[in-house]
Amino acid sequence: EEVYQLELVSSLKSWLPLFYGVFTQVVVENERCKRTDMYADVMIQMNEERILLELVAHTGKDNVAEHINRAGEYAKVLKATSTYVIHFTSSPKIDEYPFCTGNEEVSVIHVYHSPSFDVIKIYQHKGEEPTII
Repeated sequence: EEVYQLELVSSLKSWLPLFYGVFTQVVVENERCKRTDMYADVMIQMNEERILLELVAHTGKDNVAEHINRAGEYAKVLKATSTYVIHFTSSPKIDEYPFCTGNEEVSVIHVYHSPSFDVIKIYQHKGEEPTII
């Protein structure tokens, strides 16, 4: 996940105008939970707009689902206006992963790439079937 985060943040910082803040490892302080290791991966902020990105890489569908739930919790605490889980995988079985989050506030984007990165496909959920974007 760290490599994807580094590349994503580097790209965001070079693409977005300077008045957007791009922050990593944002501490999620929750009074109900005494855990001190709760961090959102990436937060993009400008004025009242807060976009939360939770990254997950090369793992099973249960872990992707866990990240979806976690992102929903983080979004509430951090008052995110938009929340996305971005799942990176080299598994061609993309249809085995959860597209419906069960949480309307969290959107899921799956990024498939071949091991050599010569093929990259980005999927998002629209209706019943995943759509390549």
